[in-house]
Amino acid sequence: MVGKTMSSGTREGWSPKGFPEDRAAAEALNEWVAAGNPQFDGEDLDFRGSDLSDGDFAESRFSSANLAGVTAERATFYRADFASTDLSDANFRGADLVKAEFSETVLRSARFDGADLGSATLYAVDARGASFHGARLSGTTFLESDLRDADLSCAVLSEAVLQVTVSEATVLNGITGTCFGPVVLELSGSSKQLDGPALQEWVSRHGGTVEVLPPRGRKK
Repeated sequence: MVGKTMSSGTREGWSPKGFPEDRAAAEALNEWVAAGNPQFDGEDLDFRGSDLSDGDFAESRFSSANLAGVTAERATFYRADFASTDLSDANFRGADLVKAEFSETVLRSARFDGADLGSATLYAVDARGASFHGARLSGTTFLESDLRDADLSCAVLSEAVLQVTVSEATVLNGITGTCFGPVVLELSGSSKQLDGPALQEWVSRHGGTVEVLPPRGRKK
């Protein structure tokens, strides 16, 4: 059972299930837990090998850090900063990533199944092969991001901005809600832009049901 949240930002009685293999990162994390400070500064640190599940890292900084393969199921990262962070193969299932910032972040093969990315911003992220199965994407903004071969099955969108690159292998079965385009579909040796009815039809052919909204400020 997850302990109640303390004013410090950690959870009462919480400690990592696994500390980073890197000594500097392990010491920084251990000191933060012991001190009970509000936000954690993990900038430039190497967290590989750690298990941060159920931790509360609201408004913490992980810019330019290495979280490749890290497990952080059900952890809270409200307004956390992941600029230029390596999250490849990381496990963020069920995590709270509301208003988190991802800029030029590597998310290749990461798992965000069931996670809440409401109002999160993902700019120029490499999310090839990442899984967002059942993720909540309300007001989420994807800009200039690569979602080729990603899994968006059963994701729930609400006015999500999807200015992304996709492929025919991008999984959309069961995706629902509303979004803004356009999407660039990469084909063998070529690409084409999809928006409006054309994007809706393409999603439908892949098993999803979305309404593509007109650009803000333009009436239907």
